[in-house]
Formats: sequence, C-alpha cells, structure tokens
Amino acid sequence: MTRVTDLAQFNTALFYLSQTQGRISDEQSQVSSGIKSQNYTGMAGDASRLVTMETTHARATQYTANNTLVAGRLQSMEGSISQIFDVATDLKTLLVNALNDQNASSLALSQQADAKLQQVAGLLNTKLDSRYLFAGSRTNTAPVDLAGLPGSYTIPTANGDSIGYYQGDNFVFSVQADDALSVDYGVTADEPGFEKLMRALDIVKKSPPTDRAALQHALAVVGDALNEIPDIRTKVGTAQSMLSEINKRHADFQLYTEKAIGDIKNVDAAEVMTKLNADSVSIQASYMAINKMSQLNLMNFLRG
Repeated sequence: MTRVTDLAQFNTALFYLSQTQGRISDEQSQVSSGIKSQNYTGMAGDASRLVTMETTHARATQYTANNTLVAGRLQSMEGSISQIFDVATDLKTLLVNALNDQNASSLALSQQADAKLQQVAGLLNTKLDSRYLFAGSRTNTAPVDLAGLPGSYTIPTANGDSIGYYQGDNFVFSVQADDALSVDYGVTADEPGFEKLMRALDIVKKSPPTDRAALQHALAVVGDALNEIPDIRTKVGTAQSMLSEINKRHADFQLYTEKAIGDIKNVDAAEVMTKLNADSVSIQASYMAINKMSQLNLMNFLRG
C-alpha cells in the first residue's frame, strides 16, 4: 500500500507530539513535586544562582549549628560562675560574722569552708557532652583536683599558693562564627578570681577558728575574688552575646536565601495546571490527527 499523506508532514506531527508528551511529563512532575525540575539542568539560566544560594544557605546553617553548640557551653559556664559568685558572697558574710561577733568557734568554719570548697570544685569541674568546660584543651581531665592544694599557708604571703589544684591548660577555644569572624570563648578554672576563692576557702578550712589573722586574710582574699569573678562572668557573657547576634544575622540571611531558592525552584501551580490542560488538549488533537493520517492509503483514497 502506498500512503497518500506526505511523509514529511507525518514525521513533523510525530515530532511535535513527542515534544508535547515531554512537556506533559515535566508539567505532571512539577504539579506533584511543586518544583520546576528534579535537577539543575532543568533550571536553565538560574542553575548557577541556585547553586550559589544553596551553598551559602548550607554554610550559614552550619555556622548557626556551631554557634549554638558553643552558646550552650557558655550558658552552662555562666550558670556555674553565677553559683561560684554566690559561694564567695556567702563566705564573705560568714567571715564578717565570725570576726565581728567573736564567735568564730561556734560557726563550724572549717566544716562550712570544706563544704563550700567541694561545691566550688564541683562547679569548676562542670561537664557538658562529656567534656570539662573549665579545663582549656584538656577536656577529658577534671580541671580541679583538691589534692593539689597545699597542706598549710603562710599568712600573709600565701598569694597564688593554691594554684596547684588546676589540672588543665591555658588554651583558649575559638569558633568560626561566620565567614569573617572568629570568636574566642571560654575561661579556665585557674582564673585569678577562682584561685582566690579557692585559696580563701582552703585557708579557712585549714586554720583554727581562733586565728584572726588567717580569717582576716581570707576575708581580704575573698573580697578580691568578689571583685574579679564578675569580670570572668562578663567575659563569658560577651561571647554569648556576640554569638547570639551573629546567629540572628544568620537567621535573617537564611530566610532571604530560602525565599530566593524557592523563587527559583518552586512552580506557580495555577500556571502549570493551565499549561498542562492546554497540552493535554493539544496531545489529544495530535493523536486524532496522526491516527487519521495513518489510515490514509491509496485504496482508501480511491474508495473515497
């Protein structure tokens, strides 16, 4: 049989049918997924911009996660420092009462000092996620070991004598908070304010309650500690505030990039449905036309 229809016309019809089928497949995928394409190739001229946006968004997300982790450590440290300051305040009050009322022997100073010393040691040995926070880089080592304290003190030349309790190092951690800023954070258990409180407590613990010189020296030392511990807390709080502000900027940037990524990737559902309906009508017409052309042959032509 010889087909009457023009072969080129028939092939052209098949070509356009194939194109319409491809569009319908893409449009159905867009309707079901809500995005323009499952790969970057389908994003045409926006692919490069999309990759850039996704990369910067991922980097901001990682910075935020790192900063949040560090902020948690700093919050725990600040809580410990706050309690240590309270211990120092209580010790000062205890010593003032002991010296003013001449009743030191009735206050169980040694026992109270020992309990407070144990409390401060515990606070400086605070752990979070299996790491000691006040030990510098020696995060697997408890920074305070009370066995390192001296057996006795010579008053008034005891300055710094108690520092043997510290088992950590002087390493200062830092976190890359964003592309352009690295933030140093954390303090160690050998901070002068901490050492002075430890020393004052240990002096009271190891001195007879009748040794007014020792108690007066301990009172002066704890007074210095009370002046210095707030500065330690401020150091921790400043790093916290910096990271909080940086994370706010990251959050704003993430919202911006998420919108930009959505504008590139996401489809207008109404627009796609309109195109899908139009292409569905078109492909039905194409099928009918091709079917009709395929039935045309010389015999049918002559019969017609």
